[in-house]
Amino acid sequence: MAQGFDPRKIEKLIKDETAKAAKDAQATLNSVSATHGGKPVAQVTPALRSRFRAKGWKFTEAELKSHAEAISQGQNIKVRVK
Repeated sequence: MAQGFDPRKIEKLIKDETAKAAKDAQATLNSVSATHGGKPVAQVTPALRSRFRAKGWKFTEAELKSHAEAISQGQNIKVRVK
């Protein structure tokens, strides 16, 4: 008898990996906030872009700008998984 995939195990694996990615993203955003909070958007954006690229993450310029504006204004960014 062929062994099939266990949907529960796959679901758990996906959930675990998503949680790890969210934790990493939160740590990255917190780090950039700590070093660039309150600085102009023009300084925050390249810092975010550099960190994201180093991790292989892709964001649009609009997303980068939105995050950079929040960090520039001293706002906390919370990563949420849907």
